Amino acid sequence: LKAKPCPQCGMAVSKSGGCNQIKCPNCQVSFCWICGQIVTDDAFPEHFRWWNLRGCANMQLDEGNEPKRFTRVMAKALSVAQIIVLGPISVALTLCTIVICPCLFPGCGGSFRERIVNSISFYGSFISTLIMLPFTCIAFLLLAIFYCIVTSVLLVFKVCTTGGRTRVMETQRRSTGEADASLARPVGATVTRGPHTATAGQGQGVYAGNDSSGERNTDLNSSDMLREIAAIFAMEAEAEEIFTHDEEATDDQSPVHLVTTCAVAPPSTESHSAGPVVNITN
Repeated sequence: LKAKPCPQCGMAVSKSGGCNQIKCPNCQVSFCWICGQIVTDDAFPEHFRWWNLRGCANMQLDEGNEPKRFTRVMAKALSVAQIIVLGPISVALTLCTIVICPCLFPGCGGSFRERIVNSISFYGSFISTLIMLPFTCIAFLLLAIFYCIVTSVLLVFKVCTTGGRTRVMETQRRSTGEADASLARPVGATVTRGPHTATAGQGQGVYAGNDSSGERNTDLNSSDMLREIAAIFAMEAEAEEIFTHDEEATDDQSPVHLVTTCAVAPPSTESHSAGPVVNITN
């Protein structure tokens, strides 16, 4: 940090920021950081007022550590313009205040000179603010318009880029979904593409789509699913019935039975030596 000596005690004082009205921490004297001149301890010393060409007019609120020469020259030029434009008006308003409202004039300062100086400074600053107010409003309006335009352009650019990325992602998703659907399509699925219909085989699936819009519908309707399930059960029941009928038909074909009947004839009265007569009937 750059240090400057105090104009009264000589102690080195540095400035880290703030206005150019510096107070020495050793002797409590206020001085101008630009020229080193001792100033009053007021809020707005005469040394920095707009009409004081011998001081540093319009430089009190400059927060630079060392103001540039161009800045100081422009501050002097502004002070001259204010004296030319605002000086007569401020003096006239001050005289009117003294004549019309003499009760307000004593509140401008302790001495007569201080009251005159403060009144002229106040009217000059007030008129300067009124003159600069329209330009300030126009500047803020232009800044707001510029901000809206930039924000709108950025928003449109973001929407366009996001839309492009979304279309690319949608295309990839559709391609992936179509590939997955073709792999997961059941046997015998009916594929519908616009006016054409193709059957892949014996199965119970439905795949519907529309090539013009690029949309694919791989979800089965609940009623179609119920009909498909009922058809499956019917086919299984029919197959089971046929199998049962075949078994019954097989059971009805009776094998050849061998029946053997043995009859013992009564003993003959004529011959007792012979054995019994056995009749075998096949």
